Amino acid sequence: MKNHRGVKNWKEVSAWLEWRGIEDIENLADYYAGLTPPHGESEAQDATLLEKGRKLALQGLPEAGLPACVACHSGSGGAAPRLVGQHGAYMAGQLRLLRAGHVPQTASAAMMAPIAQRLSDEQIEAVSTYFAAAEREQEATLP
Repeated sequence: MKNHRGVKNWKEVSAWLEWRGIEDIENLADYYAGLTPPHGESEAQDATLLEKGRKLALQGLPEAGLPACVACHSGSGGAAPRLVGQHGAYMAGQLRLLRAGHVPQTASAAMMAPIAQRLSDEQIEAVSTYFAAAEREQEATLP
């Protein structure tokens, strides 16, 4: 086996694969392909937090200089990543990094950093929770 850089490694995995037949490998692949991705913490979130996140995502908070998230993050093929279904803890962490000034050298990150700097901890939690839950609950309502 080779890793993502093409360097041969993973001796244990390679040894396991050598004595398995193609049917075992296909069964293993089918098993993992059939698993439902976990949705983690969004299952039992507070309705008030979800509503705050929904409002930020769909309407923004113009008086605070916060545009609606879906204005750029609708998933319609633009430069901004799709947020619906994103893991909440990952999204919250990325927003906090942007807010703290850890900005990747990309045009979309440069555009997002000033927005993240205007978000409170509660707003970050709310919008992250909303998008984590949105795939199951409200994707049909997103533009």
